[in-house]
Amino acid sequence: MKKSVLLCWFNENVTMEQYQQKYLIVASDMDITYHMTPNAIMLYFQDCFARFLTSKHLAAFDIIKDDLIWIIYDLQVDFVKERPLWSSPMTVKISFTEISSVKIYVDYWLCDADDEVFAQGTSVWAIINQKTKRPFPAAEMLAKAGITAEGTHLKTDVVEDISNKQHLKDVEHLVNVTDLDFNGHVCNRTYLLISTATQPLEFIKKYTPRHLHIKFCREAFFGETLTIKVSNDGDEKYWYDIVNSKGKAICNIYSEWENNEEELSRNVSDMIDRSNV
Repeated sequence: MKKSVLLCWFNENVTMEQYQQKYLIVASDMDITYHMTPNAIMLYFQDCFARFLTSKHLAAFDIIKDDLIWIIYDLQVDFVKERPLWSSPMTVKISFTEISSVKIYVDYWLCDADDEVFAQGTSVWAIINQKTKRPFPAAEMLAKAGITAEGTHLKTDVVEDISNKQHLKDVEHLVNVTDLDFNGHVCNRTYLLISTATQPLEFIKKYTPRHLHIKFCREAFFGETLTIKVSNDGDEKYWYDIVNSKGKAICNIYSEWENNEEELSRNVSDMIDRSNV
């Protein structure tokens, strides 16, 4: 059986309005139902974003020479269609939709093999000085690289109602080396990973995510003990409030799920696209 070794490639013919990358979903990014994990949404979006920045010489390893780093403040995801299965091809499309004196909005769309959107969202970034921690006015630097805003960023219809929010449990997590990114801080994707890991196995088998909103508050580091405070509304809305040992907020995640047992329990052998293996 032939093996596919090309996981992603550049599309040099796209404009800034919709820069894109193509991928195949690998085994490490599927859950126990063979569907793409919520964490992988962040992974592939940020990989596409990083590749675009690299093509413009604005990647993390490019701007660090000037003591500048990229940081993410906020990320939202709406799942508008079923998540694809392992080994499925998909395309990630991104667009810079708003650039202010400090905030940089980057929208994204993940499309399946039929080029239909299955997840979309918006993210808020900034460039800061690593030493002073002060925001860097990046608009001029981005413009010189040919990066300008292309419209209004995506808005979600989800209303986050906390009136029925009830605390369920606290789960501790000791930050280890696998949680870190290239800056030596906890990777932003780690927070979603350790939060969804608090869900029971039966929940993952029956429920599929419909919306995620992640707010990044401050950095966490190797050796710290983080506490994930899990709450829900008695139904299918979950909050994961992550704090450090001093009780300071590190990351807040709001999520909405939907019972989708019928889809998730289908025989994978009848659904998998074998042309990609």
